[in-house]
Amino acid sequence: MSVEVKFFFGLRSRYSYLASTQIAELERDTGCRVTWLPMVSSELMQRRGQNPFAARGDDGKWSGANVSEQYTEQYRRTDLARRAALYGVPYNEPAMPADPRRCTLHCVAAEIQGAVAAYCRAMFNALYIDGLAVTEDDCATFAVKAGLKPEVLRQTVDSGAAETRHNEIIAQALDLNVFGVPTFVVGQELFWGNDRLALLRRHLKQSTC
Repeated sequence: MSVEVKFFFGLRSRYSYLASTQIAELERDTGCRVTWLPMVSSELMQRRGQNPFAARGDDGKWSGANVSEQYTEQYRRTDLARRAALYGVPYNEPAMPADPRRCTLHCVAAEIQGAVAAYCRAMFNALYIDGLAVTEDDCATFAVKAGLKPEVLRQTVDSGAAETRHNEIIAQALDLNVFGVPTFVVGQELFWGNDRLALLRRHLKQSTC
């Protein structure tokens, strides 16, 4: 039986996009099964009371930059470009979706409908490769690409079912002590950050030997 890896991620997390590009290889390489769990990561951090992106100062720096330079835009953009080059994947700074939270709820609705990986890959590609400011119509297009019915997906969002499931995902993340995205969880073992993928792969190989 394959080992389950929970993948907590956010659409507006650029490192979540980079991590998502490595999942297919991770599954092939280790035999694991990755469960995609989309969330609005700022809501997770707010509920924990720890959000390095809570506000920007007059200098344009996120609040977290007062603690660590890793939160400055200059460093992050350089780091993201290096990582994308290492992975051999395209990367562009994303445009702002028309309604970021509703986009996430569409991803959650796709999770409910059983096509979250295909749907979220289409969403990530639109944001980080095509530079698309995703709209409601785009969300419908992604549904078709993922083999879903757009009207069913939208109804799952409008009915509140996606909101309920989103709250469950955040509650699950809090129970597992997830503090940011992307985070991978195997059992009770937590691997935070795209750069921990190598450690995750090593752990999975050792646990299945």
